[in-house]
Amino acid sequence: MENGHIYFLFRPKIDVEDPESIQDVQHTYIILKPSFTKATKHPEKRQPTMIIVGAKKLPSAKRHDRYWGFVAASSKDMNGLVNDFKESTHYTKTRGERTVPAARILGEGVYSISKRGRNSYLAYILKTPDEPTQVQNAFHLEKEASMIFTIKNPTKPPKTSTSETATQTSDQKQPNFPSWLQEEFNDKRFIGMTETTLFLNYPSTQVILIGARHSIDKDELGEDTVDALSELSEEEDQDTETKSNKRILDQLHLRTKDIPMEPLEGEW
Repeated sequence: MENGHIYFLFRPKIDVEDPESIQDVQHTYIILKPSFTKATKHPEKRQPTMIIVGAKKLPSAKRHDRYWGFVAASSKDMNGLVNDFKESTHYTKTRGERTVPAARILGEGVYSISKRGRNSYLAYILKTPDEPTQVQNAFHLEKEASMIFTIKNPTKPPKTSTSETATQTSDQKQPNFPSWLQEEFNDKRFIGMTETTLFLNYPSTQVILIGARHSIDKDELGEDTVDALSELSEEEDQDTETKSNKRILDQLHLRTKDIPMEPLEGEW
């Protein structure tokens, strides 16, 4: 369905200069930068996408966690996604000047979105750092893993008893899907992306991520998907610059002064 580069970032809470644990985290982000997308009869092109994970960490494959998230932004180029990752300040009447810390890069790798039956899966291989450190472990970011990746129908209100409502807000905006894309739901509450990944082009699209496997498994994902993901990973291995922090910053259209890189070295 789709292959490309994936980036994981987090932003500390307001006025937290030196985060020490996930308790100091405001948001966790997944950025998908497609390099290949399955062709459809519609001319719309898949764009780089930023997803905020409501639980601030990825779902554990061991526990098959079920976490809600949403598309925070989608843009024709990376600049449209990453500008807000820089440090900023604002003034409030009650607390005066407050600092919103810059986001921090947790990791970078390659990903694939594939379909198996009625489900769609997001699988990734982490390329930087070489192995997860205690920082990545706190976010359940593994060397490789897969998640069931489900899209919520915006015309169906959430059931109050389901876990995804815990991190949603009552004023959550709804995505503005074109009619042909909305019809993909066929009146279902949730669907896998079995025909197109273009849902991810629309801000406020709500997703459910369910931890599936600790590894990239052909029985689960299919041989073609695993082969394509392995080929992407090998291409990065052959590029001598791939593992440098500068390369990651260039891919994200950021500079060293814009965003801390310490989590890639195992420091918060």
